[in-house]
Amino acid sequence: MTTVTLNIHPPEECSPNWRGHWAVKSRASRAAREAVKLSAHQADGGPYHKAHIHYHVICAAERPRDIDNWLARCKPMTDGLRDAGIIGADDHKHLSLSMTFEVNKNRAPSTVITVTEMN
Repeated sequence: MTTVTLNIHPPEECSPNWRGHWAVKSRASRAAREAVKLSAHQADGGPYHKAHIHYHVICAAERPRDIDNWLARCKPMTDGLRDAGIIGADDHKHLSLSMTFEVNKNRAPSTVITVTEMN
């Protein structure tokens, strides 16, 4: 198994619940996608025909997390991995996703993205 690990936190504006101007949201999504693409190019790994992406979100405070909102917030980062050629496709036949949360004031906000090749 081969793994690529990146550390990039998705902007709050990428959340489906963020209520701001569409242009601000668009710029934030584009910036997150590009940041992952650039970081992934520097990582050694891929392209993976089938892959699993694990998002480990590090937050400063303990509170309930809406996992489907966080997965949507991470979508530009998944797209950035595809742009970089780390993953070949992001459909259900080629990609699986998981997410965990950690409370750590010293490391927050941070998201560790781990991409693992699957057979």
